[in-house]
Amino acid sequence: MEEVESYQHILKLLENKACVKQKIFQTTSDVFNQFKTVLHEIGLDMQSDFLKKNSNVEITYSDKGDFEAQLKFSGDVLVLSMHSNVFSFAPEHEINKLNYVQEDPLRQYCGIIHIHNFLADSLKYNRSSDVGYLIGRIFINKEEHFF
Repeated sequence: MEEVESYQHILKLLENKACVKQKIFQTTSDVFNQFKTVLHEIGLDMQSDFLKKNSNVEITYSDKGDFEAQLKFSGDVLVLSMHSNVFSFAPEHEINKLNYVQEDPLRQYCGIIHIHNFLADSLKYNRSSDVGYLIGRIFINKEEHFF
């Protein structure tokens, strides 16, 4: 009997965690799509405004699918990418010391959106050893709270 109860307990834990992770993925995807929309609008505004100043400066937005978008401006490319997995923080991480997370440990699970800056030619010529800069990393939990 105890074995069956343990098994049912494991199933319940898995069900809760799996449902939360699916919700986080969808929430992160929704937020990422909002970022892509804004990035596209910024690109259009920059194109229009900068055309008056210097028509030789290329400004283009590229939607690279469900997990990436790029805004190229002259020799730089701003890359937004959404990771396809959901993560939790290490037990010793400062996030886990927050009352907010201690009240509900499932709040530590997050989707991630990365913001990088690369030289345009690094991407154009597939130079994977060129340095890019991580500008920001956005962690989004089940309640659409950002870390």
